[in-house]
Amino acid sequence: MYMYNKELYQYLVERNPIAQIVLNFRGQIVYWNKSAENLYKFTVVEVIDKKIEDLILFDINDIQKQLSFVKAASFPNESKIILNLITRDKYQVEIPVKIDFTFIEMEENLVMLTIVDRSQEHRSEQQLIRKQKQLEKYIESNLQLENFTFIASHNLKLPIQNIINFSSYLNKALSERLSSKEKQYLTIIEENSSRMKDIIQLLADYSSISNIPLNKTIITTDQALAKVLKELEPKIVKTEAIIHLGELPEIIVVDKYLFRQLFMYLIDNSLLFTKKSLKPEIYISAIQKNSHYIFSIKDNGIGIDKAFSTSIFGMFKRLHTEKEYEGYGIGLAFCKKIVERHDGDIWVESSEGEGSEFFVRIPIEQ
Repeated sequence: MYMYNKELYQYLVERNPIAQIVLNFRGQIVYWNKSAENLYKFTVVEVIDKKIEDLILFDINDIQKQLSFVKAASFPNESKIILNLITRDKYQVEIPVKIDFTFIEMEENLVMLTIVDRSQEHRSEQQLIRKQKQLEKYIESNLQLENFTFIASHNLKLPIQNIINFSSYLNKALSERLSSKEKQYLTIIEENSSRMKDIIQLLADYSSISNIPLNKTIITTDQALAKVLKELEPKIVKTEAIIHLGELPEIIVVDKYLFRQLFMYLIDNSLLFTKKSLKPEIYISAIQKNSHYIFSIKDNGIGIDKAFSTSIFGMFKRLHTEKEYEGYGIGLAFCKKIVERHDGDIWVESSEGEGSEFFVRIPIEQ
């Protein structure tokens, strides 16, 4: 409770940039400062002795807040109340405000309203809500797209396999009756169908990364990488690559299958994009930084133009033709998806012609 001195109040409040109004216990306006006039467009003469709810038109959809407002004005001995609600000015323009009730002790108890215009804050809140809804729609559409990819890829497998089988059969059964040109056409059908089959399988695998439950367990890092290198051994031998294993965490909590897939794609990527004149050298290591492990996969390959350092993680993103380097432009998209499922990040530092260094940041879990 505060003692109310009318003259002192008028002197101080008239200079206050925030709207302030004094009401009696009947909800009638006793005083209305210049800032209130600027906010609601009513002059003091228009409002004195009027009930505030008759002047400031409250949001009719917010009945509970209206009741709270009337209660606060009518029962000034209640505890302090702060309300956020929508009001309207003389011309019925909506004004979101925060109203703070302060009770004043006099012969007749009064309540002083401090009204803060929340228009800017309200706009920010509404914008945040809109963005949240957009994000939810994006996530939903993305999930639907991934589900569609998963279903479509499974349904396409059989027709593609039939094309491959019948093309092969025709090529063999009609071999003596076909011209060399016709044989070449059938071979092209087989090869392209096989390529399409591979892409469909990769799409199914990609969508499954999002759909299958994440099964995190404690794994021994060097053992996991040893299995990856064993699977890649034919390519490593063929390219005469040298793999250097640096310092690595002894154990890490990840999905064992996805973790191996991640390094399979990254190492295979380094083996693929090599300089013709050099044997591939790949350095794999990790450091602990705060609550994360940061893995590094560095190579002496052809490198990547800095302009493409982000886009290379997109689906089917290729920087070279199939004749130059084989592949489908999906591997790094897989890596990004796997890392994101582990709440981590992946990025590359590279310059064209100077090799690449991929970084994977994964949270440390106990």
